[in-house]
Amino acid sequence: MAVLVAWVVAMSMLLVLAWSELAFPRVAYSALRWATVPVGMFAACTLIASKALGMAWMDTYFADWWVWVGLGVWAIVCAGLVRRIGRLALGRRREPQPR
Repeated sequence: MAVLVAWVVAMSMLLVLAWSELAFPRVAYSALRWATVPVGMFAACTLIASKALGMAWMDTYFADWWVWVGLGVWAIVCAGLVRRIGRLALGRRREPQPR
């Protein structure tokens, strides 16, 4: 039962994270974009919870999907970092601010 409660709490935290990213988007790369960690950890948490609770649907459908979501979020943030490093290497310190 404690595993299920912890999983539900993690799910609610992810909903708050998703809402905040959509409500207050950051269009440029920012070191404050820490969303990759909770998304990846939620995928790992779901894999463990599915085994502990004996709920195969969590592993088969939900956890597998979240692994790909986490990988996608990580790829987007990593691409932003590489772009930022490239801009710094070329001597452009600030990114143009969107209007």
